[in-house]
Amino acid sequence: MHRQPELLVCTEMLRLSFDYLEDVMAVSELLRFEQHPTLCDGCTNFLGNLRHMKAVRRYRGRGAAGGREGQLRQQLRVEA
Repeated sequence: MHRQPELLVCTEMLRLSFDYLEDVMAVSELLRFEQHPTLCDGCTNFLGNLRHMKAVRRYRGRGAAGGREGQLRQQLRVEA
């Protein structure tokens, strides 16, 4: 029997957002990450903003996050 993956909750969506931006998310997490906003209006907007930021980062050719973004990522991982 094939089991459906567990849906993300909004806090997990936030926690995984940096991995999404840096394209380091496992495929199984990516599927769950992109499925959640189909059920949550707030996260639909959030994902749209993340996709925009991802496109801007790609356009600007930025590598690994540093500065304030790196600090926020570290804080989210510690709190999770």
